[in-house]
Amino acid sequence: MVIGLRQAGVRPAGWVAFLVAAPVLDPVLFGALGLIAGPGTAVLYASVTFVAAVVLALVADAVGIDRHLKPLPATVGGAGGVGGPGGDCERAAHCDVGRPDGEWLGVRRELGPALRAGAGLLRSIGLILLVGVGIGVAIEAFVPPGALEDITTGGGPLAIPAAALAGVPLYFNTELFVPIADSLSDAGVGIGAIVALTIAGAGANVPEFVLLGRLVHRRLLAVLFGHVFVVALVGGLLAQTVMG
Repeated sequence: MVIGLRQAGVRPAGWVAFLVAAPVLDPVLFGALGLIAGPGTAVLYASVTFVAAVVLALVADAVGIDRHLKPLPATVGGAGGVGGPGGDCERAAHCDVGRPDGEWLGVRRELGPALRAGAGLLRSIGLILLVGVGIGVAIEAFVPPGALEDITTGGGPLAIPAAALAGVPLYFNTELFVPIADSLSDAGVGIGAIVALTIAGAGANVPEFVLLGRLVHRRLLAVLFGHVFVVALVGGLLAQTVMG
């Protein structure tokens, strides 16, 4: 999606907002938090993550994030591709699928080039995606089942920062997080730690950032990691203060 938005000429504020908000502003997470921790906590969580995404997007646009981006991976290549010699680029009225000034030629003429572009993109990032998912699965497999409870219940005043740190490298989707959050709540973990873990776990994980490394430079990756951690920390502290 991010590659597609960049190819379509969307300004940085748009795709950065999507990149940051999409994982955390998830209806499943919102509903789960509402059931586990109460509707007030869910609304607070959504408000913090939404505002944080908008702020980061505006900052990224203002500082000129483009200079920290790597060239987009070639989505198609070789003869017959959209941009290849003799390909659809020479036969169609436009060369770039999804180009902002490109004329829509109808489903029949657009579908073939779009499918080839998608297949080319998958070939260009498929290996790095598999590596990232493999690392994430390995991390999850080697983390003891009760590790999160030990970290968050025994942390005392450091429980919220510990939950934020623990959530960043973990690899779980939103559906898997529901039983995790429920078990933490049953174990007596504070609401602030649960919110911090939710934001960190949904907003940053190893597979996602391994894949992003194909698109952005390391300095920008570090900024994104830091952003997720700070938002998780602030969200957890607010939840503990307001709802605790």
